[in-house]
Amino acid sequence: MARGKDRNALNHFPSFENADNFNLLSPALDALDSYDTFALYTIDRKNLRLKLTGIYPCKKRAKRDTDKRSILPDRKVLEKIIQGRKAEIISVKDINRSSSGSSTKIHYMVFPLMQENHCLGCYAVVRRSKAPFTDKQFSEAGSLAPHASLIIQNITLLEQLNEKEEAVQALSELLSQAQCDLKRAELTVEKSLNTRRSFLARMNHELRTPINGVLGLTHLLLSHEHSIEHTEYLESIKTSGEQLLSLVNNILDVSDLETGKLCVEELEFNPRELAEAVQQKLLARVRKKNLPLKVMFRNLPEFVTGDPVLLNQILINLITNAIKFTSEGHITLQGELLTTEGDTAWLRFTVTDTGAGIQQDRLNTIFESFSAKDDLAKYSDGAGFGLHLVKQLTKIQNGSVSVKSTEGTGSEFSV
Repeated sequence: MARGKDRNALNHFPSFENADNFNLLSPALDALDSYDTFALYTIDRKNLRLKLTGIYPCKKRAKRDTDKRSILPDRKVLEKIIQGRKAEIISVKDINRSSSGSSTKIHYMVFPLMQENHCLGCYAVVRRSKAPFTDKQFSEAGSLAPHASLIIQNITLLEQLNEKEEAVQALSELLSQAQCDLKRAELTVEKSLNTRRSFLARMNHELRTPINGVLGLTHLLLSHEHSIEHTEYLESIKTSGEQLLSLVNNILDVSDLETGKLCVEELEFNPRELAEAVQQKLLARVRKKNLPLKVMFRNLPEFVTGDPVLLNQILINLITNAIKFTSEGHITLQGELLTTEGDTAWLRFTVTDTGAGIQQDRLNTIFESFSAKDDLAKYSDGAGFGLHLVKQLTKIQNGSVSVKSTEGTGSEFSV
């Protein structure tokens, strides 16, 4: 039989698609002419059963049998020999020829292949003849063990490589699917954020219009003479309207911050005038509670460049919180120049109140979003926006916010 046909016979076994592995055995097998078929078995790692890996017919005796697998040993016999870990010679009746009265038998030389204490498989040298294998032939066949072990190791490495390639491919497919899922999730989130922002923008506009209308009419009514009782009613309407308008503005600013659409302007303004304007806006509220609102300055420059709108909103939120929590005493807003670095001036604004103070274990959470619950509600305008918004507005201007508080004494917020 030609070498090409030998290789085709091996291609029936998927674990040994490359018959070139048998080239390691070819010279030794060619010298061993006392056999019909050489069969190699490996241990299937999935079910721990013997698996026929390849058949190598003897070229000199190939014409004697058309199907070499018909004379292969029974797997149970092979497994028993492997368990004993000792090579054996076995002879069995040739059932295909016993009916004709022939004394021909099938002889097997089976050699377990061990690596340390681990069984790699085995190989069988098979011959159909009247005479059994001799001790010399048994010794010569045993010399094939190193070559057979190397073939099995190559097969095992190839199988492991294929398994890893399959695992990598599966992971690659999972990663690709995960990326697609992530992309869809990002698009869904982005769509949801855009929908929410669009809704908030429309609602903001719809709410601001009637609120500004109410505030405008209230200012107009206050410009006329009224009884003391009616004037108090109008002042209450004005205060409530301004608080509602501030809350609406905070809601939109929080939305802009979360979507990254709130921009910091670079405008020149007078920080003293800005602080005094904040004081004037909140005078009606502090007077209602009979609280003095003091404004103090120390070394503030006349003009700075920054975002006056954001600073105005920060100060209003801090002072509004102080007003809500302070029932007696006073509230102070102080502005000061900390340091200068070239063209950069670092300012600090501090709002101090004489309220009841904040528990020490709550100071780390006071700036969290929607933390206004239980006794924290009084610090966060009841909606969870105020101080969280202060922190975020300060952060986007490369600043920071801190708080000091003592229960029963008051609080101090600095930005």
